[in-house]
Amino acid sequence: MPVVPLRPIAPLEPTAPGEPLGPVWPIERAEPVDLPLEFDTDVPAIHQTARRTFGIVVPGPGRAVLTVSGDLTADERGKRAQRTLRTRTYPQMRGRPLREAVLFEGGGGTRFGGSPRAVCEELRRRGTDLPLLWSVRDGQVALPDDVEPVRTLGREHYEALARCRYIVTDAPLPAWFERRPGQVVVQTWQGPATTLALATPTATPTAGPPAGRPPGAVSCAADAGRRACADDSVATPGDGVAGHATGWPGGAEDGPGGDFGADQWTHLVSPGPWWTPWLRRTSGFEGEVLETGLPGDDLLAGPGARERAAEVRCRLGLREGRTAVLYVPGEHVALDPGRLAAALPDDCVLLVRGPSPAAARPFARSHARSSGGSPIGSSGGATDPGRGSWGRAGGVVDVTGHPDPQELFLAADVLVTGDVAAMVEFAVTGRPMLLHPGAPHDLCLHPEAPGPTLRGADEVAEALTRLDEIADKHRDALGAFLRRYRPAIDGHAAARLVDLVFR
Repeated sequence: MPVVPLRPIAPLEPTAPGEPLGPVWPIERAEPVDLPLEFDTDVPAIHQTARRTFGIVVPGPGRAVLTVSGDLTADERGKRAQRTLRTRTYPQMRGRPLREAVLFEGGGGTRFGGSPRAVCEELRRRGTDLPLLWSVRDGQVALPDDVEPVRTLGREHYEALARCRYIVTDAPLPAWFERRPGQVVVQTWQGPATTLALATPTATPTAGPPAGRPPGAVSCAADAGRRACADDSVATPGDGVAGHATGWPGGAEDGPGGDFGADQWTHLVSPGPWWTPWLRRTSGFEGEVLETGLPGDDLLAGPGARERAAEVRCRLGLREGRTAVLYVPGEHVALDPGRLAAALPDDCVLLVRGPSPAAARPFARSHARSSGGSPIGSSGGATDPGRGSWGRAGGVVDVTGHPDPQELFLAADVLVTGDVAAMVEFAVTGRPMLLHPGAPHDLCLHPEAPGPTLRGADEVAEALTRLDEIADKHRDALGAFLRRYRPAIDGHAAARLVDLVFR
């Protein structure tokens, strides 16, 4: 049976808190070899444990596929079981006393990161007596020892939503969630505000969203996502490039004023005064807005950011001394990663984070054409690059599937982007960025953008040879940009939030 062995290019280290289970470092692919396999027909091809089922499927001669089920039990799996949990178990749990505990929802259970992580770390630093629970979808996230994993959509997840006094989330909560008297729900999710607010250069924070969808704005799908929650899932951030700042769950289009469940929140976190009116208008939230700054920004610019960056670069297999160039396209994918990688200086490595699984496929096809190789992160086309398979080919590392975009911003020395949310978030690092619009009306043409607008791979590659000059030239613009859009990046946003909420 032909297989492709994998050679790690970074040491095999134990999984660290916040890191998805399993290898997430880049891999190099060796030449295929034959691995002889024999199947004993007397042994069942299915093995069951308490929560998972392992099986081997033979789809054809010379092929075998190992299948692994999710971590939900038989009485939790499927629409009928979920309906029972939603309509019977959840109401029963709501009848029990509130539990003095904190439930964190980060990335729909796919990462230990973002603002929920920053708040969790602050509570841990203070030695809180509150039990800390984290929703984890299908075992994808490793947590610190003192943070309790809660299986997303498992029975304990329904109980936590029903009984935890505090809930901190960066995504819409399920449509069936109903806040109880005494519950505190802190929403750190920015929704479409970044895209809507900055889409029109002449917009002001008090003018409200422009009529219709502004040019280049990322699609919204709040209604579709919350309808999906009513069946057997929870709302998760959509496929927006910035991972948690722009996308809506579901993928269908919707505009401002959709049902985001804002009536279930007690607090909405704002990066600063400029954003507050936009957040209210786009979410419909009428409660207390906390202008503490985004706790997630602490991870990018607060104490320990340099050490976290070094750790992330090590896990990504980035050698010391190499310049990591992160390419995050906007709505329009314009740069050919293969061509760009070939034009980069020798000391640069290109990381590509696609906007969505569907949009990532052109990366793979263009790279295959330009380099004569296989799609990024694939072997013979067997792997869907849109799913974020980690691989390296022709100097390109596909990081589309990395669960935490903030870690990528930490690891990158420079950002090349046409995405406004990525532009705003990366600006917090203070590092240089190069703006590459996919179309003349792309969002990165905002006149306040703290970096040069470039038109092609050659211009981008040339600019990378004079980053110090570019950083000096745009230093004042970056400072003005941050003072307006991120005025509270002092590394203490999480501390301010904890002081206000966890009294």
